[in-house]
Amino acid sequence: MEIYDELTNEKIDYEEAMDIVNSGKGAISSINIQVGVEKKSFPSGDIDIPITEQRNYLHKFSDEEIEFQESCKKESLIPTNSDLSDSAVDLGQGVSDNEDALAELGDYTSQLEERIRSQDDTIAELVDRIKALEGNDNG
Repeated sequence: MEIYDELTNEKIDYEEAMDIVNSGKGAISSINIQVGVEKKSFPSGDIDIPITEQRNYLHKFSDEEIEFQESCKKESLIPTNSDLSDSAVDLGQGVSDNEDALAELGDYTSQLEERIRSQDDTIAELVDRIKALEGNDNG
């Protein structure tokens, strides 16, 4: 892979570029650039078709950019593995709490269903008594 300096457009040694990137002091981006033009003739006229190639450019971070990245790390704006682990534990606890709440809700629902069945039985008994009483009145 060929890599060019973003500012000078000069070719840079691949290993040198990777050392800069791996040290956190730079980044590589790929850009399509026009390297020439191909003329095509048609009955209606000539057309210029751009010829492009992909180039990899090394952007070296300025002192200000590096300082900003460091301040973000110090101020915990960038989560650490520990932060992510703690978040995963919190999320797991939240899921567990929700499962417990759902179990309680299921128990409560079962109790309500039992009460409704009990009331249905009571209503059925009352209806039977009323019918029996009505039958006695007619006789």
